Amino acid sequence: MAEDALGMAANVAQLTGMDPLGLITMIVNAARAASRNKKTCLELAQLVEQVGDLLRALQDQPGVTIMERPETSAPLKELQKTLQRAYELVESCRSSSYPRQFFAGQEHASRLREVKSRISIYLQLFPIICHIDGTRLLVRVIANGAAAAAATRSPLPDREDDEVLMSHTNRPPNPQARFQKFSFSQMVHATDNFSLDRQLEQGTLAILYKGKLHGNDVTIKRLSVSSSGQRLPECMSEHELFRNEIKILPELEHRNIAKLVGFCTERGETATVYESTQNGSLENIIFGPAAARSKLDWPSRFRIIEGIAQGVAYLHNYSRVRIIHRDLKPSNILVDSGMNPKISNFELAGMLSPGTEEQKTGNVVGSM
Repeated sequence: MAEDALGMAANVAQLTGMDPLGLITMIVNAARAASRNKKTCLELAQLVEQVGDLLRALQDQPGVTIMERPETSAPLKELQKTLQRAYELVESCRSSSYPRQFFAGQEHASRLREVKSRISIYLQLFPIICHIDGTRLLVRVIANGAAAAAATRSPLPDREDDEVLMSHTNRPPNPQARFQKFSFSQMVHATDNFSLDRQLEQGTLAILYKGKLHGNDVTIKRLSVSSSGQRLPECMSEHELFRNEIKILPELEHRNIAKLVGFCTERGETATVYESTQNGSLENIIFGPAAARSKLDWPSRFRIIEGIAQGVAYLHNYSRVRIIHRDLKPSNILVDSGMNPKISNFELAGMLSPGTEEQKTGNVVGSM
């Protein structure tokens, strides 16, 4: 019995440097040889085999490995710890001579069920991870094909462009839809020169900052296409995307739609100013640090889901003009300090003609 215990300890000590797929193979083999809690061990083995299939599918995608991607590295490290725990429990069921004082019968079965539950949660996360990864791949594919077209477009002169943007302000039937043009120096002052301390998160085409303008907390979205090397879809230029959002947002007034405060088009910069959303995007909360994920208790999750549904219903059926967002995803949902969702980023949104139920588009847009 002492030799079995020492052998088990040696096996566990070797798990630290093992990759998740290697651990999954060991769990499956140990479950098949289990002499105690056989049914639970085999059910656990089936779950981890599903995890293995999904991991292999992610590894087959082009680009950097899944452990290097920011949205997958943190959850996969936690998954590896869970798999190590699963192997320890299943391996202890393999030999009846293993010292039972370590795991009393019912307590051991309870721990196996707990690990099964945790692995089931990871299985629910994989579709979201795959969606985000596929979105970024699509952006790269579109970018490579759009470089030449983007280079041929020339933006409007600053003065003419500003006149077009400001023409959307304070127009009936929405007298409350006032926003203002901010100077670049105001953007710099509001964000401490776009410091990292003020940065909420960095997305594919923009960086979000928290700032303060005229004594009010705001969220500033600074387009980063020129500095990040990203390109835009061929169907629209950077200015057209920016102007599309400025055209649409003043028409909308709902607690789950981001409120436009103003904009900046100066010195080659393009920035949009929203009302304050101190928690950044929903994607950052889901895949961000543990402190951010800890805010997602069940009441908050329900509030976010319900708020997004209410916002979409408003856009489709109850706003002054019918809007189709066309790029609704976690990174385009901002979350305020009260964990209330705000649909944002209307650059790709479409506005349906009055009285129409459907409308055709000649371009593929959004995320896949």
